[in-house]
Amino acid sequence: ALHLAAHLPGLPHPTRLALRHLADRLHGVRRPHPGLPLPPWTPSRLNARYAPALRLAELLLSGRSIQPERGAPVPADGFLLDLPRVFERFVAVTLGEALARHGIRCAQQDVHRLDEADRSPLRPDLVLYREGRPVSVIDTKYVFLRATAPPADHLHQLLAYCTALGLSHGHLVYAATAPGAASTDHVIRRSPVTITAHALNLGEPPAGVLAQIAALAAVTGAHGQARRPAA
Repeated sequence: ALHLAAHLPGLPHPTRLALRHLADRLHGVRRPHPGLPLPPWTPSRLNARYAPALRLAELLLSGRSIQPERGAPVPADGFLLDLPRVFERFVAVTLGEALARHGIRCAQQDVHRLDEADRSPLRPDLVLYREGRPVSVIDTKYVFLRATAPPADHLHQLLAYCTALGLSHGHLVYAATAPGAASTDHVIRRSPVTITAHALNLGEPPAGVLAQIAALAAVTGAHGQARRPAA
């Protein structure tokens, strides 16, 4: 199960190293042959400390998750996820890989300055670079996109990013749970800046979500072809 987990895509490098280190410490343990039943084991006083790890290993090796049957409760260790951070990280990793195929580097949380005195720092979620210069900026929002327009403060935030970076186009990426949320352009008055709002339908299977990421990369990569002329 450790070897299987270490090969999961998108795993942080330190986590991958830790999993391999743990696997190397299990002396005398052999990997199960693919397709064969998992070795049986019986909970006892001797293996009580390892029972949670063994049950988790069974879930990983069988490709299952905790699913209560007939409404019966299932004891499990719980943990909390910071879903806005998870969504931001997911978009950064998958979109960065897709944009790399367009010759664009995707940098997370780069620090930029809004004012000439460098007293107002900005930290966009993603800045897109082509040949070392910024060509677009993206901010992720783990909230549903309203049908009318993004909240004004979201537009203000992207306008500040585009102004500081000298860009004519920025992007907002929202979460969604239903299909049909079309991208919308919002042209800022008395400004050369346009902000496009996108919604990723997270209700689709993984392949469908990745297809949306690829389409988003194509759009943001196309907008990253040109930089706003200097005033």
